[in-house]
Amino acid sequence: MTPDTQAHAFVLALEWNAVSLSEIVSWADERILEEAHPSETLISLSLANNTSVAVSALNQLAANPCLHDSSRIAFKYLLRGLRANLFTYEQISKFLYDLALRQIAPDSTAESYMHSYWDELDLANAGVFGDPSNVKQEILNFLIGYAA
Repeated sequence: MTPDTQAHAFVLALEWNAVSLSEIVSWADERILEEAHPSETLISLSLANNTSVAVSALNQLAANPCLHDSSRIAFKYLLRGLRANLFTYEQISKFLYDLALRQIAPDSTAESYMHSYWDELDLANAGVFGDPSNVKQEILNFLIGYAA
């Protein structure tokens, strides 16, 4: 995984509050220690004291991310949040749908599923079609299968 791909994944995760500022700052600190000549942007990220500063620096660092890989990394943060009860399945299905609309997905098959979960869960919850627990299990299995 390249640093710009991780930076992009952090931007995605921050959109959903699925990663903390301290976790991002720790990542930046590690990168600074690893690099012989860290960029001013990376140093700025390491010193970020709010999300706006972090997002700005991360967007600069995410020059050429691999969207397939950044989506998989973002899924890891979504899965972590789901397991910690920070998100509902309804929220996760909406996040996945939003990513699919932006064509940020591990592959075309995953993107198709990402487009469908939000409606599928909504219909199941309304009692129109399907069982909500089955749809939730599908979403969980999807995240487990694709999370990096």
